[in-house]
Amino acid sequence: MARKDITDADVVVAFAEASAFGWPDGLDRLQSATRQPARVCLRAAQRAEDRGLIDCGSNIRYSWPTPAGYELALVARGFHVKHSPPNLSKTEAARIVLPHMTLS
Repeated sequence: MARKDITDADVVVAFAEASAFGWPDGLDRLQSATRQPARVCLRAAQRAEDRGLIDCGSNIRYSWPTPAGYELALVARGFHVKHSPPNLSKTEAARIVLPHMTLS
C-alpha cells in the first residue's frame, strides 16, 4: 500500500477511461483498478499532475490526461512513439489508449 505501487501509466489509463466514458470520478476508477486505498491513489494522481501527465480544473478527481500522458500510456502498452501525438479529441485518444473497450 504505497504510492510507488501505482505507476504513472496506471493513473493515466484510469483517468482516460473515466474521461472517455463519462464516469464521474477518475480517482474511484484508479482505486478500483489498483485496489489501493483512496489516499494512495490521490497521492499517485498528484504525482502524475506534478509530472504533467494529467491536468485538472478545480478538482483533481475530475482530471484528464494531457498529450504527454497519452504518450506515456501508449509507450506502456508497447507502442513506439517518436513524437507527441497530434491534438486528438478525448474520444480519439482514448480509442488508441483503450483499444479493449468500445466507445460510443
